[in-house]
Amino acid sequence: MRPQLSKLWEKERVGKISLVDSAECPSRELEIPTIERKLNLLLQRVGESKAPSLSQTRKFQTKLKHLQQRLGRIGTEAAGRDELVLNCTRLLTQAEYMIGNLAEAKKGTVSPNIEEGIFEFPNSDKRIGYPEAQNHVRHAASQVSPGVAFNNAPHSSHKATPAELMMGHELLSPINVKWQLPPEQTQPSSKQMLRKWSDAFRQLKRSHEKVARKFNVGTHDVQLKIGDRVVYQIHQLSDMAQGIAGKLGYRWSNPVTIDRFMSDVTVQSVDPVSGLPVRRAHVTQLKKCPEQIELLYLLHLSDRSEWSRLELLRPAARAVPSEVAGNWSVTHGTDREWLACNAQGMYGTKKEENLDAFRLSLSLEILRVTAVWRQTPTHPLYHTNKPITGQGSPRSSAVQGHSAHSTTRSCPSIGFKMGRGKTITVEQRAGQFKADQFYVSDSKILMCRICYIRLESNKKDGLNKHVSAGHLWRKEEQKTHGLKRQLLITEVCDKQKKARTEKLVFIDDTVKMCLKANIPINKLDHPTVREYLK
Repeated sequence: MRPQLSKLWEKERVGKISLVDSAECPSRELEIPTIERKLNLLLQRVGESKAPSLSQTRKFQTKLKHLQQRLGRIGTEAAGRDELVLNCTRLLTQAEYMIGNLAEAKKGTVSPNIEEGIFEFPNSDKRIGYPEAQNHVRHAASQVSPGVAFNNAPHSSHKATPAELMMGHELLSPINVKWQLPPEQTQPSSKQMLRKWSDAFRQLKRSHEKVARKFNVGTHDVQLKIGDRVVYQIHQLSDMAQGIAGKLGYRWSNPVTIDRFMSDVTVQSVDPVSGLPVRRAHVTQLKKCPEQIELLYLLHLSDRSEWSRLELLRPAARAVPSEVAGNWSVTHGTDREWLACNAQGMYGTKKEENLDAFRLSLSLEILRVTAVWRQTPTHPLYHTNKPITGQGSPRSSAVQGHSAHSTTRSCPSIGFKMGRGKTITVEQRAGQFKADQFYVSDSKILMCRICYIRLESNKKDGLNKHVSAGHLWRKEEQKTHGLKRQLLITEVCDKQKKARTEKLVFIDDTVKMCLKANIPINKLDHPTVREYLK
């Protein structure tokens, strides 16, 4: 570029003219590589489209005209200019022919008949057909080397190459073709082919068994069937805005019934009471509902409480076999006594009739006796719809992930409850503080004597914070400020009274003096005296 600029400057200095806008400027020759690159890019884009539309062809024509104009500004002595002009003119003519053909086809007068590969590389025998240009799939299919490399690559499953299995020998690699090295045997015998095929099938079977073993490690057989009562896993997320702690949420849902299998591992569950669909779940997210939870769930849906139902079932539960009553732990105390009561007398002829009732009542009693163990986190039923404590009212079914039509809990609350403290009245709460801090209004409302605001009497911590906040110290500050102000006003008044008294005494003495000297008081009409006597 430096020699071209030096020639340009020399020509400008000798001729005393500016050649920047001249058509014969040598610097225009620098545009030839750029124009050639853009022309090749246009050919590449045209080749990518199989059937260019009319608008695409017109855009191609516009860009060709622009390149032709740029070539016209280059001097005729530039190297490679004539070749580019010829190629650009040829492509422009072909584009105009295609535009006319597509326009007629759009009108319906003639059928579109566009020759594939109408655009060509300038001065080259390589065609840029629409389906083949920059299409890597077709381009690779037309090449020999990728096909040879694929068919000569051994597969990891059968440890053989496709060429060896199909043809009996390896294909010629590019280096064999270049060095002219023929294969050792091109026509293998039938025994050799059978041996290769048997080895390949044996290796393929081993590979399938290996993959099956790896897959079966994390899988298990589905033991569920239609009609089973199951619970599905709930993934509760924490939400600070709504005050939801995920670790305190339910881990399992209400019992649902399997309605049908959507696939081998996907089931559709329905509500056992209403029969409405609940959700679709994978079998890994399901667990068979324990018998105790299912029984308590049914009792919880009934009108009577679980304990009244248990009392009704106790007579039937007395029909316990002696061997079962003997195996019952002695640590259960009275529970064993009423279970084993009259076992020999009532069990004789009513074994089949009382068997179901015995199972039901025994399950309920076992769950009641083991209520304390169930409250421990190690128990398998600890996270099964465990009620949340310290959260106020129970959460809604939508928040917990339950269906809209099932809002009851699966398992009633079983366990020991904490006793509630004694209720304190408003007067008793006010009596716990100083008399000048709080008072009770006529409407039984606790009020602050300083702030005169309403306070909650059921929270002593809030009252302590209110006292420690400094609201009650304002009363002392107000008293101190009032006393200081009163003393200041009294002092000013005393000074004014004292000054007023001295003035009156002086006036009296002056009047007496004037009367004794027979001096008329009106003779004292002097501005200074009159100002003082005001």
